Amino acid sequence: MQRKSMGLDPLFFLAERQATDYARFPQKIGSEELPLRGVLTANDVEKRVRELRALDVDAYVSSAVQPTEDPNRPGARWVIERLGGTVQREVDMGPLYAAEIVLDFGEGIRRRIGLLGQERSRRNGIWMPEHHLRAAAIIRQYARRGLPIVTLLDTPGADAGETANRNNQAHSISRLIAEFAQLHVPTVGVIIGCGYSGGAIPLATTNLLLCVRDGVFNTIQPRGLAGI
Repeated sequence: MQRKSMGLDPLFFLAERQATDYARFPQKIGSEELPLRGVLTANDVEKRVRELRALDVDAYVSSAVQPTEDPNRPGARWVIERLGGTVQREVDMGPLYAAEIVLDFGEGIRRRIGLLGQERSRRNGIWMPEHHLRAAAIIRQYARRGLPIVTLLDTPGADAGETANRNNQAHSISRLIAEFAQLHVPTVGVIIGCGYSGGAIPLATTNLLLCVRDGVFNTIQPRGLAGI
Protein backbone atom coordinates (compact mmCIF):
# COMPACT_ATOMS: atom_id res chain seq x y z
CA MET A 1 0.00 0.00 0.00
CA GLN A 2 2.88 2.33 0.76
CA ARG A 3 4.36 1.80 -2.67
CA LYS A 4 1.03 2.47 -4.31
CA SER A 5 0.64 5.75 -2.45
CA MET A 6 4.07 6.77 -3.73
CA GLY A 7 2.93 6.20 -7.28
CA LEU A 8 4.88 2.94 -7.66
CA ASP A 9 3.22 -0.30 -8.71
CA PRO A 10 3.76 -3.35 -6.52
CA LEU A 11 6.43 -5.66 -7.89
CA PHE A 12 3.81 -8.25 -8.88
CA PHE A 13 2.03 -5.87 -11.25
CA LEU A 14 5.33 -4.76 -12.74
CA ALA A 15 6.31 -8.38 -13.43
CA GLU A 16 2.86 -9.13 -14.86
CA ARG A 17 3.07 -6.17 -17.22
CA GLN A 18 6.54 -7.16 -18.41
CA ALA A 19 5.39 -10.75 -18.95
CA THR A 20 2.59 -9.43 -21.15
CA ASP A 21 4.95 -7.16 -23.07
CA TYR A 22 7.30 -10.04 -23.87
CA ALA A 23 4.63 -12.72 -24.41
CA ARG A 24 5.21 -14.98 -27.38
CA PHE A 25 1.50 -14.96 -28.17
CA PRO A 26 -0.97 -12.09 -28.63
CA GLN A 27 -3.56 -11.53 -25.93
CA LYS A 28 -6.55 -12.09 -28.20
CA ILE A 29 -7.05 -15.70 -29.26
CA GLY A 30 -9.35 -16.62 -32.13
CA SER A 31 -9.09 -13.15 -33.67
CA GLU A 32 -7.73 -12.26 -37.10
CA GLU A 33 -4.37 -11.83 -35.40
CA LEU A 34 -4.20 -15.49 -34.37
CA PRO A 35 -7.00 -17.53 -35.95
CA LEU A 36 -7.43 -20.85 -34.18
CA ARG A 37 -10.11 -23.06 -35.64
CA GLY A 38 -12.59 -24.28 -33.06
CA VAL A 39 -11.71 -21.77 -30.32
CA LEU A 40 -14.75 -20.17 -28.73
CA THR A 41 -15.04 -16.41 -28.73
CA ALA A 42 -15.09 -14.45 -25.47
CA ASN A 43 -18.84 -13.91 -25.90
CA ASP A 44 -19.44 -17.63 -26.32
CA VAL A 45 -17.47 -18.34 -23.16
CA GLU A 46 -19.39 -15.73 -21.17
CA LYS A 47 -22.68 -17.17 -22.38
CA ARG A 48 -21.66 -20.67 -21.25
CA VAL A 49 -20.53 -19.32 -17.86
CA ARG A 50 -23.93 -17.69 -17.36
CA GLU A 51 -25.65 -20.95 -18.22
CA LEU A 52 -23.55 -22.89 -15.71
CA ARG A 53 -24.12 -20.33 -12.96
CA ALA A 54 -27.86 -20.71 -13.38
CA LEU A 55 -27.72 -24.45 -12.62
CA ASP A 56 -28.26 -25.99 -9.19
CA VAL A 57 -25.45 -28.09 -7.69
CA ASP A 58 -26.64 -31.46 -8.98
CA ALA A 59 -27.23 -30.16 -12.48
CA TYR A 60 -23.82 -28.44 -12.48
CA VAL A 61 -22.05 -31.63 -11.42
CA SER A 62 -23.89 -33.60 -14.10
CA SER A 63 -23.11 -31.05 -16.80
CA ALA A 64 -19.57 -29.96 -15.96
CA VAL A 65 -17.89 -32.40 -13.57
CA GLN A 66 -19.05 -35.92 -14.45
CA PRO A 67 -18.11 -35.78 -18.17
CA THR A 68 -14.60 -34.63 -17.22
CA GLU A 69 -14.11 -37.40 -14.66
CA ASP A 70 -15.61 -40.18 -16.81
CA PRO A 71 -13.18 -43.14 -16.49
CA ASN A 72 -13.80 -44.04 -20.14
CA ARG A 73 -12.58 -40.65 -21.33
CA PRO A 74 -9.56 -40.99 -23.69
CA GLY A 75 -6.16 -40.04 -22.31
CA ALA A 76 -3.13 -38.08 -23.47
CA ARG A 77 -1.58 -40.95 -25.40
CA TRP A 78 -4.81 -41.49 -27.34
CA VAL A 79 -4.85 -37.79 -28.25
CA ILE A 80 -1.21 -37.79 -29.34
CA GLU A 81 -1.65 -40.89 -31.51
CA ARG A 82 -4.51 -39.19 -33.35
CA LEU A 83 -2.46 -36.14 -34.25
CA GLY A 84 -1.18 -38.24 -37.13
CA GLY A 85 2.48 -37.41 -36.62
CA THR A 86 5.55 -39.60 -36.81
CA VAL A 87 6.86 -40.46 -33.35
CA GLN A 88 10.64 -40.06 -33.15
CA ARG A 89 11.21 -40.68 -29.44
CA GLU A 90 8.91 -41.43 -26.54
CA VAL A 91 9.01 -41.81 -22.77
CA ASP A 92 6.43 -44.08 -21.16
CA MET A 93 6.61 -43.71 -17.40
CA GLY A 94 3.19 -44.84 -16.24
CA PRO A 95 1.07 -41.70 -15.77
CA LEU A 96 3.74 -39.65 -17.58
CA TYR A 97 3.88 -39.94 -21.35
CA ALA A 98 6.12 -37.81 -23.54
CA ALA A 99 6.87 -37.97 -27.23
CA GLU A 100 8.78 -36.13 -29.90
CA ILE A 101 6.71 -36.18 -33.07
CA VAL A 102 7.02 -34.73 -36.53
CA LEU A 103 3.76 -33.12 -37.64
CA ASP A 104 2.68 -32.17 -41.13
CA PHE A 105 1.25 -28.63 -41.06
CA GLY A 106 0.37 -28.63 -44.76
CA GLU A 107 2.00 -26.96 -47.75
CA GLY A 108 5.06 -29.11 -47.25
CA ILE A 109 5.76 -27.75 -43.78
CA ARG A 110 6.87 -30.40 -41.30
CA ARG A 111 7.97 -29.55 -37.78
CA ARG A 112 9.15 -31.57 -34.81
CA ILE A 113 7.49 -30.75 -31.49
CA GLY A 114 7.75 -32.11 -27.97
CA LEU A 115 4.66 -33.33 -26.16
CA LEU A 116 4.31 -34.01 -22.44
CA GLY A 117 1.11 -35.47 -21.06
CA GLN A 118 -0.57 -36.89 -17.99
CA GLU A 119 -1.92 -40.31 -18.94
CA ARG A 120 -5.19 -40.98 -17.12
CA SER A 121 -5.18 -44.71 -17.91
CA ARG A 122 -2.21 -45.12 -15.54
CA ARG A 123 -2.80 -44.22 -11.88
CA ASN A 124 -5.48 -41.81 -13.11
CA GLY A 125 -2.78 -39.42 -14.33
CA ILE A 126 -1.45 -38.84 -10.79
CA TRP A 127 2.26 -38.01 -10.67
CA MET A 128 4.78 -38.77 -7.96
CA PRO A 129 7.93 -36.68 -7.33
CA GLU A 130 9.93 -38.79 -9.79
CA HIS A 131 7.47 -37.92 -12.56
CA HIS A 132 7.86 -34.19 -11.97
CA LEU A 133 11.64 -34.46 -11.91
CA ARG A 134 11.67 -36.57 -15.09
CA ALA A 135 9.34 -34.06 -16.76
CA ALA A 136 11.76 -31.24 -15.88
CA ALA A 137 14.59 -33.16 -17.55
CA ILE A 138 12.44 -33.88 -20.61
CA ILE A 139 11.43 -30.27 -21.25
CA ARG A 140 15.00 -29.08 -20.72
CA GLN A 141 16.06 -31.52 -23.44
CA TYR A 142 13.28 -30.32 -25.74
CA ALA A 143 14.23 -26.69 -25.20
CA ARG A 144 17.92 -27.41 -25.77
CA ARG A 145 17.03 -28.54 -29.28
CA GLY A 146 14.62 -25.68 -29.91
CA LEU A 147 11.44 -27.78 -29.96
CA PRO A 148 8.11 -26.07 -29.24
CA ILE A 149 6.43 -27.82 -26.31
CA VAL A 150 2.79 -28.86 -25.93
CA THR A 151 1.51 -30.17 -22.60
CA LEU A 152 -1.67 -32.20 -22.11
CA LEU A 153 -3.21 -31.75 -18.65
CA ASP A 154 -5.40 -34.51 -17.26
CA THR A 155 -5.05 -35.24 -13.55
CA PRO A 156 -7.10 -35.03 -10.34
CA GLY A 157 -3.94 -33.73 -8.68
CA ALA A 158 -0.45 -34.79 -7.68
CA ASP A 159 0.00 -37.65 -5.23
CA ALA A 160 -0.46 -36.31 -1.70
CA GLY A 161 0.34 -39.53 0.16
CA GLU A 162 3.02 -40.18 2.75
CA THR A 163 5.55 -41.61 0.29
CA ALA A 164 5.22 -38.67 -2.09
CA ASN A 165 5.57 -36.11 0.67
CA ARG A 166 8.52 -37.95 2.20
CA ASN A 167 10.24 -37.63 -1.18
CA ASN A 168 9.65 -33.86 -1.40
CA GLN A 169 6.57 -33.75 -3.60
CA ALA A 170 6.07 -30.00 -3.08
CA HIS A 171 9.67 -29.31 -4.05
CA SER A 172 9.42 -31.43 -7.21
CA ILE A 173 6.27 -29.58 -8.27
CA SER A 174 7.90 -26.20 -7.61
CA ARG A 175 10.96 -27.20 -9.58
CA LEU A 176 8.89 -28.18 -12.61
CA ILE A 177 6.98 -24.89 -12.43
CA ALA A 178 10.30 -23.02 -12.37
CA GLU A 179 11.62 -25.03 -15.33
CA PHE A 180 8.56 -24.20 -17.43
CA ALA A 181 8.66 -20.54 -16.43
CA GLN A 182 12.18 -20.05 -17.77
CA LEU A 183 11.91 -21.94 -21.06
CA HIS A 184 12.99 -19.97 -24.13
CA VAL A 185 10.84 -21.95 -26.59
CA PRO A 186 7.10 -21.46 -27.27
CA THR A 187 4.86 -23.54 -25.00
CA VAL A 188 1.18 -24.40 -25.21
CA GLY A 189 -0.87 -26.18 -22.54
CA VAL A 190 -4.14 -27.97 -23.33
CA ILE A 191 -6.51 -29.18 -20.61
CA ILE A 192 -7.99 -32.35 -22.10
CA GLY A 193 -9.83 -33.52 -18.99
CA CYS A 194 -9.25 -32.83 -15.30
CA GLY A 195 -6.85 -30.01 -14.56
CA TYR A 196 -6.93 -30.06 -10.78
CA SER A 197 -4.70 -28.81 -8.00
CA GLY A 198 -0.90 -28.77 -7.87
CA GLY A 199 -0.71 -31.68 -10.27
CA ALA A 200 -1.98 -29.50 -13.11
CA ILE A 201 -0.26 -26.19 -12.32
CA PRO A 202 3.23 -27.09 -13.63
CA LEU A 203 1.96 -28.19 -17.04
CA ALA A 204 -0.22 -25.07 -17.17
CA THR A 205 2.82 -22.79 -16.82
CA THR A 206 2.83 -22.12 -20.54
CA ASN A 207 2.72 -19.16 -22.91
CA LEU A 208 -0.78 -20.13 -23.98
CA LEU A 209 -3.30 -22.24 -22.05
CA LEU A 210 -6.28 -23.80 -23.83
CA CYS A 211 -9.04 -26.12 -22.65
CA VAL A 212 -11.40 -28.51 -24.41
CA ARG A 213 -15.03 -27.56 -23.93
CA ASP A 214 -15.76 -30.25 -21.36
CA GLY A 215 -12.47 -29.94 -19.48
CA VAL A 216 -12.15 -28.40 -16.01
CA PHE A 217 -9.26 -26.35 -14.58
CA ASN A 218 -9.51 -25.74 -10.85
CA THR A 219 -7.32 -25.36 -7.79
CA ILE A 220 -8.97 -28.35 -6.12
CA GLN A 221 -11.21 -31.26 -7.06
CA PRO A 222 -14.89 -30.24 -6.72
CA ARG A 223 -15.53 -33.19 -4.40
CA GLY A 224 -12.53 -32.28 -2.30
CA LEU A 225 -13.77 -28.73 -2.02
CA ALA A 226 -17.22 -29.98 -1.00
CA GLY A 227 -15.59 -32.18 1.63
CA ILE A 228 -13.72 -29.22 3.11
